[in-house]
Amino acid sequence: MTNYSFPSLGQTIRFAVDVLGVLPRKRSDIESLDETAKKRIQKKLQRLANEEGRLEENITEIIAELSEIIGSAVRRDEIRFAICETLWDVYEVYNSTIKSDGTFLSEKETIEWFCINHAIPRLAFSVPKHLLRTNMAGLGFIYPSDDDWYLPTVENGSISWPLAKVMRWIYDLLDIKLDRFHYSNRAKDANHSEQEQNIENARKWLKGSHVPSWGGLHWTFSRAFENLAVCEEEFERRNFPIAYRDNLYCILFIARLSTDLSKRIEKSFGVAFLEQCIESYQKRRKWLESEVQMNRSMVEGVLEKYQGLRSQQDAVWYQISDRYWRKVADRMYGCGAKIQEILDGSGEVKAVGAAEGKLIKQFGEYPVRACMSCLEERYQKKIPDGFVEAFGRALTLKSSALTDLDVDGYETDLKKQDLEEQLKWVGPWLRAVIRYKNEDYEGAMPFAESAFNHAKYSAGRKQYDLINLYVELAAKNKDMRRFKKGVEWARFVGLKIRWLREFEPTEENLRSAFDMFRAGRYVQF
Repeated sequence: MTNYSFPSLGQTIRFAVDVLGVLPRKRSDIESLDETAKKRIQKKLQRLANEEGRLEENITEIIAELSEIIGSAVRRDEIRFAICETLWDVYEVYNSTIKSDGTFLSEKETIEWFCINHAIPRLAFSVPKHLLRTNMAGLGFIYPSDDDWYLPTVENGSISWPLAKVMRWIYDLLDIKLDRFHYSNRAKDANHSEQEQNIENARKWLKGSHVPSWGGLHWTFSRAFENLAVCEEEFERRNFPIAYRDNLYCILFIARLSTDLSKRIEKSFGVAFLEQCIESYQKRRKWLESEVQMNRSMVEGVLEKYQGLRSQQDAVWYQISDRYWRKVADRMYGCGAKIQEILDGSGEVKAVGAAEGKLIKQFGEYPVRACMSCLEERYQKKIPDGFVEAFGRALTLKSSALTDLDVDGYETDLKKQDLEEQLKWVGPWLRAVIRYKNEDYEGAMPFAESAFNHAKYSAGRKQYDLINLYVELAAKNKDMRRFKKGVEWARFVGLKIRWLREFEPTEENLRSAFDMFRAGRYVQF
């Protein structure tokens, strides 16, 4: 049966953790991540999957732990910060979208829509922003000269993965062939079987037939560097400085992350969709070139004018870049408002196109291109016939002298229109309303529970009335567990619950609100 919803919080965070590859599978060089720490993170992930406890706090704790692990992996605070801030930006877009936007699409189609309309635009915006905020160029890092080194390259259906690109770049950079790099120690007491296995693994990674965990990738390359430093033949011996190796590890980390993510997209959605994602990202990166250059010019101008700030240049980069990108975001907001004004006036998208040049002069190329692209994508997925009318009819029924027979008829019509799964939560919600009105709170609870669970990731802001009903019914059924569950979801989607409002959900405050809900009737229809 097709699921019409966004992926859940638990699925989303679990996906991000898996893509990062930082929880060890077999071997790991990640400092401070022992089996106890791994189990602790897994337990938090399971609690999030079950939506137990405080959702935002659980997510924040998991991300904080991941940030520490990433820091141990890349060994540079600037890179850790840039990676984590970028991931957090994308998560916040997902977070905001499930709170506000319902979906009439299947989960697969919803993910595709979210990627093209939200995730990729945010990613393309966040990457340069955080690179500039952290003055990444000031680290003096070396990396492949190709602008697309961290993106897959798709040609005639064949894919070159970022990890393979970076591995080849490293072998060329060090002027060592793969076999010699991973099997440099020929001494009798060397671990020959281990080196042979490392060659085999490296060949698999180059072919793209397997994506290693970060621990496995780091271990393999660190062993190669260690063996190169003790080669019997002096002319083959290489002893690279730790900072140089750490530089290469950072590039490998990013390439592995991008490869893992891209391969999952290709496996689930196909090569054509992966190519669409890459092209969308590249297009937005090009639109942002003038903004990036303007940011650089502003910072360099300040540093040139005030030479004394050179010793604090990282702070200068952060402060000026942070303010600059906030202003870009403000221009985007202003551009979106102006485009909406044009649409309200003419009702036609072509009127926006006619005003393109004027808009670019006022707001800049990126805000205009980004907003117009969003406008075009808005019309790519057509709302199913009858969907809006069906939901409007449900709202009318909710406020009427409703019976189960009315709901039976409503659900039959949904089935005829092939809308039964898209509005799966509405029928149970209406049945819960009937019983609530008749003060049959025990009979209403199972229907409210079904509606609540189906609506969370598909109804957006339309679920607000349902959440209030669910919370009150849980209290009237003396079910503190469900009451807390409803309150926590309400907090997550930004809904203020009566009797709690601005108060923290402490045990005392929850108990007080619980008792008040039990005593009165508050839901309005």
